[in-house]
Amino acid sequence: LVQKQKSDSTNLYEMAAVVKKIEDDNKERLKIINKLGTAGKGIYVLFDYKRNVDFFAYELLLEKAYSQWPENPSVIFDIAEQYRQDSQKEKAIDFYEKYVNLLNKENILDEIQTEKLKNTYLRLATLNADIKRKVIASAWYEKFFQISQDSKEKTRVSFEMGVFFATHIGDLKKASNYLIYWLERNSKDWNPSLNENTGLEELEAISFFHLSRLDKQNRKSEAERSKLNLAYNQWKKIDAELLEAEKLSVDLKSQKQKIKKDLLVTTEDEALSKYRLVDLKIEDAEARLRVLKTKLDKVPVLKIVYRLAVLAEGSHDFEKAKGYYQTVIELGGETEIQAAL
Repeated sequence: LVQKQKSDSTNLYEMAAVVKKIEDDNKERLKIINKLGTAGKGIYVLFDYKRNVDFFAYELLLEKAYSQWPENPSVIFDIAEQYRQDSQKEKAIDFYEKYVNLLNKENILDEIQTEKLKNTYLRLATLNADIKRKVIASAWYEKFFQISQDSKEKTRVSFEMGVFFATHIGDLKKASNYLIYWLERNSKDWNPSLNENTGLEELEAISFFHLSRLDKQNRKSEAERSKLNLAYNQWKKIDAELLEAEKLSVDLKSQKQKIKKDLLVTTEDEALSKYRLVDLKIEDAEARLRVLKTKLDKVPVLKIVYRLAVLAEGSHDFEKAKGYYQTVIELGGETEIQAAL
């Protein structure tokens, strides 16, 4: 009987995989690509109520497969994934944990199982963080980091972990380990042996800022000042890029106005072509401006500059402290201005 239930569960799971592919193909067929700037570029899904009625066949088959064999690891993992995609986070966590417990009973894991286990640890970390179970999330993050080989994903997550431990757990020592791992692979200022900059200045600034907090905790003023300066320099790089991008945008808009005036007296194809080309360049320039402004907003520049001012004041460099406080006044709101004054 048990063997038959396992066989039925496997067959139902295979059927579910076929149904999922059909459902995904149906959704893919309904996608369109919008290249116009007016509504925003990207892929959109057209909804046809006659053809795209979702009977949740895939989910029903998974549930049936699970009822036949509640320890089928493939079914448990896919149910967890489905709950996660449906934003049923607590149910997703329950099934991911069941999957982890099953794999932990195995003596040796193959490559696919190891990859799935790694992804499950990361899913459990982010889901628990989403529902404010910060300490539990931190444990799953660490499990992910321990079993992961060096890779782009591990590097990306190491930054996420560093910020998480610094801001949500308050463990600056652990945070520094993960941020240093990330900096070693992404920051030429931290690791001069890197061939080139990665263009992630805002993430570098955030990393240096949190590392400086550990130095502050350990009362290492010079090390703290050094890392704060590195963070501030990264912010200034982005700010300089933003100024250049703003100048380019203004120049392009000026060119557009000039071409528009020319079009009042001519309708030659060349003039029309120039107008369209400049219009596209303006669109790209404005997109670049939005990216740079988002980068600047991510960096806690007021905290960085204010702390630099305090350190300068503490070492009796009052001229430098005055300069930093002036920057706080220029960039800050009412609260920061009052503190700087």
